[in-house]
Amino acid sequence: MIEKIQLKLFTKDDVPVEGYVPVFHRWIRERVLDELLIDVVDYSHVADGPHVVLIGHEVDYALDRGRGKLGLLFVHKRGPRPERLSHALARAVKAALLLEAEKGAEHPLQFRSDALLIRVADRLNAPNTDATYERLLPGLKRDLEALFGAGKFEIKRVGTTREPFTVEVKAEGAAPLAELVKRLSVS
Repeated sequence: MIEKIQLKLFTKDDVPVEGYVPVFHRWIRERVLDELLIDVVDYSHVADGPHVVLIGHEVDYALDRGRGKLGLLFVHKRGPRPERLSHALARAVKAALLLEAEKGAEHPLQFRSDALLIRVADRLNAPNTDATYERLLPGLKRDLEALFGAGKFEIKRVGTTREPFTVEVKAEGAAPLAELVKRLSVS
């Protein structure tokens, strides 16, 4: 599988996210996720990018407005690479479900289960070309079929060759995230 994978789960609504800075600080203190989390950064002044970032040793989680759409961006940076897309996706969905369950958030988040952005932040080994798409497509399809079912989603390569390899996934009638995470069969 690929390294330096990024996954973005989109929110149902565009809401202010600055109030999640203390939430992410609490996640660090209380060790909410089973991984080394280091710091929280507020980039809300950046127009079209990450707004609140939970920085970890291996993975970052960002409430991100890249491409003009709010979502949770999971960024795998280092450490054991995910063996399959489903391993990274399970971690991203777990964080999204925890954000949805946050009590007392001024602007509660709800995530869509029918749209996903997948990016590989390694232009040397995975340039945004048709050849890379053809090479990665079988693995992407395998993991997405386990999640959504065969023939129940579309994959589309987006962006230019100057950008990281990126695909958008759309799945009609997808089950809620809590159900999809069960299908991933990883902890």
